[in-house]
Amino acid sequence: MRAVTAAVVLGLVGAPAWAVDPKAPETFQFALLNRSYSNLAPAAETVTQGPLTVALTSPRQVLLLRENQLTLTPRADGSHDAELALGFLGKGWLVADATVAGYSTRLEDELLLPTQRQALRARVDVERVPGGFAITPRELPPAVTVQIESKLVTGLLSWCSTLSLLVGGESTCEQLGAALTRVQVPLPPVGQPYVLADADLRPSDRDQLEAYLLRAWSQRMSGLPRLNR
Repeated sequence: MRAVTAAVVLGLVGAPAWAVDPKAPETFQFALLNRSYSNLAPAAETVTQGPLTVALTSPRQVLLLRENQLTLTPRADGSHDAELALGFLGKGWLVADATVAGYSTRLEDELLLPTQRQALRARVDVERVPGGFAITPRELPPAVTVQIESKLVTGLLSWCSTLSLLVGGESTCEQLGAALTRVQVPLPPVGQPYVLADADLRPSDRDQLEAYLLRAWSQRMSGLPRLNR
């Protein structure tokens, strides 16, 4: 209701000279989202190096989000360019199912996510919905790279090296070590909305998002052709 009222006022009296450029990006930080999360990513992408295939899963993990920053820039078509930066660390349990030349093994060990900061870019739709804000990606990378540490990697490389004496592929084992310390974690598919709930936002966060959406709407309306009377 506040957004509608503000739109009417702007239409009647015009935007003030000090108003923010409607095309300017805006940065948000949601302090209430900085907390612990459980079991966000049960599986990572399968790693393939030559004849060796390793499927990584994490049946349990805890991630501590320490910082978040979202930058939105309105586009003329009503969507928004989004840049999301996250700072986090965590721990859990890692399972690796490896196969090479007909031989297979399963290794398990503790998983550590060292303190790191990851960023991604996307194009999204943002709209006010009952109880929050729906953020729906139009364009999104298929996965995000996450740094991991685990003794499992050492054991897997030892197994790989032993087999390489029988089937060849020492270089494959060397490449595997690098691939298993920076794994690809799949992201949700394009078109799947994420609702940023009002309960996870401070009043100032909600006000800032509503004001930004009003500004983006105003920019879009100003770019439409006017009807002749």
